[in-house]
Amino acid sequence: MNAEPGSLPERVAERLAALGVQPRETLLVACSGGVDSLSLLHLLRFGVGNAWSLAVAHYDHAMREASGADADWLRGVCRAWSVPFHGGRAHIALRNEDQARRHRYDFLERVRSQTRAERVLTAHHADDQAETVLFRILRGTGPAGLAGIPARRGAHILRPLLPFWRAEIEAYAERVGLNPRLDPSNLDPAQPRARLRHHILPELERAVAPGARRSLVRLAALARESEEAWEARTRRAEARARVGQGTGWAEWSVPRLRRLQPHLALRVLRHGARALGVHPDQESSRRLFEALASTQGRFHIRGGLDVERYGDRLRFALLKPPAGVDTTGPPEDLRESRAPAAERPGGASE
Repeated sequence: MNAEPGSLPERVAERLAALGVQPRETLLVACSGGVDSLSLLHLLRFGVGNAWSLAVAHYDHAMREASGADADWLRGVCRAWSVPFHGGRAHIALRNEDQARRHRYDFLERVRSQTRAERVLTAHHADDQAETVLFRILRGTGPAGLAGIPARRGAHILRPLLPFWRAEIEAYAERVGLNPRLDPSNLDPAQPRARLRHHILPELERAVAPGARRSLVRLAALARESEEAWEARTRRAEARARVGQGTGWAEWSVPRLRRLQPHLALRVLRHGARALGVHPDQESSRRLFEALASTQGRFHIRGGLDVERYGDRLRFALLKPPAGVDTTGPPEDLRESRAPAAERPGGASE
């Protein structure tokens, strides 16, 4: 079908094009069966010209008794819509949303690799953005956290519905006759997200700020602009300060780091740790910063990173490297000798 000018399907098609999605790509749709992801799947299959090869990935977190029935129902929908279905289920009891999210994204990447899909699409929308930003504010996030949900995650994941509001998506679902699955946990006031969505945000808009949701989304957009500028500056500084790198390890020039503004130096080190798969918390960040002021020492960062200060070098190494991978870096007796004279103790300053 051809989308009507100004309609949700037309604007979603425009958004996909703006995100770089090309005709005839294989798109893997992360679908729970709820109204948001089912609407996204319907939009792609019927609403915007059916220009792509589609597949569905559904991950059962096994956190509810009825979750298996959701998977069976969605498998039937995919069969009726002629869309390949790929299901997965947690084999351990997942304890919280953070753990569920990690398992889900690991599953999505496995299916994307198996199907050779160019993109993975999730159905996050503007209300999700507002709730995420408010939740992070209440938990004491830093400036990067205020940026909220990015339109892109990594090299493959896109969120084409992020500019659109839940009410518009639900109106589309009703108009085309969708009958999505309902997750009772989304209505459970004991769940932080549900309480924010159904109680706190409505009360804020009623009694404090009528446009709270839109203000939170605008804050996320402003914070993301600032964060992107900092990221660009961080990458440039990191390239100058890093003096060695391999699979599972990296080394940094302490004199070069010390020439940076302190906040930027810490961002460089945090960025380097994340590149190795470790995400420093507040305490770990404090210890990284202290390492720049020390002359020697060694400590571990939660998540599996060994940090060693020796001479004018700061070295990161994963504590549990991949099997068969040498992460020892340069031999011990070459560490000082390979440093440029300007960085060795007693050398001329740069």
